[in-house]
Amino acid sequence: MPSINPYITANPVGNTPAFVDRANILQEVLSILRDPQENVVVLYGQRRIGKTSVLQKLEAKLSEEDAYYPIFFDLQDKAQWPLERVLQELADTISDGLQQEHPNLGNAPKTAFRQVWLPQLLNALPTDTSLVLLFDEFDVLADPQSEQAGAAFFPYLRDLLSTNPKRLNSVFVIGRNVNDLTNIALSLFKKTPPIPVSLLSREDTFQLVRLSETNKSLIFDIYI
Repeated sequence: MPSINPYITANPVGNTPAFVDRANILQEVLSILRDPQENVVVLYGQRRIGKTSVLQKLEAKLSEEDAYYPIFFDLQDKAQWPLERVLQELADTISDGLQQEHPNLGNAPKTAFRQVWLPQLLNALPTDTSLVLLFDEFDVLADPQSEQAGAAFFPYLRDLLSTNPKRLNSVFVIGRNVNDLTNIALSLFKKTPPIPVSLLSREDTFQLVRLSETNKSLIFDIYI
């Protein structure tokens, strides 16, 4: 019988049996989201540390609570897009998550998204609920080589988040230290203490190592 490797590398594992704990991070994010005075959360950490997995797990956890409508949005390949295209894609992704038809933002998508479509959507949500936008790979827009989307998106998003802070929350995942971002990107997070995503704790590491024993997925041949 061929060997089967029960461990997953490179690919995100959020909301799968391979995801291990990170309970402290998830709890801190939830605590901030429940604060009516806060509507922005920043997670940061080095590459391959598990940030996307945490964001996926957060999406699943928020979906279990009646107060939130989480929407996962990956910015990895969108750095060179014009702002209008990013907004249309974001609107379509939100609509898919809420099981609604895709909106037509018309000839002025920046105005339509912020002043018409999104306010109407937020007002139509059930009482005491909010939309939570989960932005993965957010710092790609802060790359000096990716000015097209970033230069326009950062100030646009800053204004957007201030329009209805009780109904609109955002979680940003970045792959660098917050202080290494450009000034225009930093303006989004100036009042938000960043939450580090670092190495697993000793207990979590043991849990990960013994994952194959727990789920009986490690199969190998013994040759004598």
